[in-house]
Amino acid sequence: MKNYLPTFSLFAAIVAALLWLMGSLFVPGQVNSISWGIYFYFVITTIAFHYGLLRSAEGKPQAFIRYYIGSTTMKLMLHLGILVLYVLFNKADAMRFIFTFMIFYFVFTGFEVSLVWKKFRSGK
Repeated sequence: MKNYLPTFSLFAAIVAALLWLMGSLFVPGQVNSISWGIYFYFVITTIAFHYGLLRSAEGKPQAFIRYYIGSTTMKLMLHLGILVLYVLFNKADAMRFIFTFMIFYFVFTGFEVSLVWKKFRSGK
């Protein structure tokens, strides 16, 4: 976790700066508090997921595999639940929410997968 936090902090800061730039320069008015809420949601879930992943990696390899598959499934269900609930109660803003959510999903999932791949590929 010691090496992960500085790397993730830099990544999260870059994503936040890009989000701010998008809202200030490129698409003013399109980046709102909901966009920032989605950003912080992904920051929190990414840290929590990675912490659990590191804890499970300390034990047996089977425990890591079970945790990874189980937590990925639970996280996906949580994401889908949030999308469905938001769309049900805010139909007017649904497309922007889904688009923003999916961009953050792909960006943060790509970051997670790349770090896990590097860590377990190198054997560290």
